[in-house]
Amino acid sequence: MAWDRGHRSLDLVRAVIGSSISVGFAYVIACFVPLYELAADERDTNRLPVAYVVAWAGIVMSLAYTVILLSQAVWTRRSIGWTPLVAVPLLIGSWVAGFLVAIVVSG
Repeated sequence: MAWDRGHRSLDLVRAVIGSSISVGFAYVIACFVPLYELAADERDTNRLPVAYVVAWAGIVMSLAYTVILLSQAVWTRRSIGWTPLVAVPLLIGSWVAGFLVAIVVSG
């Protein structure tokens, strides 16, 4: 029993650290969303909200998917471990998708 409690507490520590990294990375990615204005001309920024919607929707859906994975792991009593770090590549992909949309709509 003592090993099982120690294993659970270590799993909880990894989950908290992974969640903190994911939320912090989401904050950094959200701070980089205004850089989309660099892809557009000064006179052509009225179409950038499409890119902002793509980026923000991607950020929200990435975090929501991670929460779903965490809740499934808890519900099935599996180890959570570093599952929250799944959000990091999804967040990068959502920022890149928004940037590509910004390039396309401003071009």
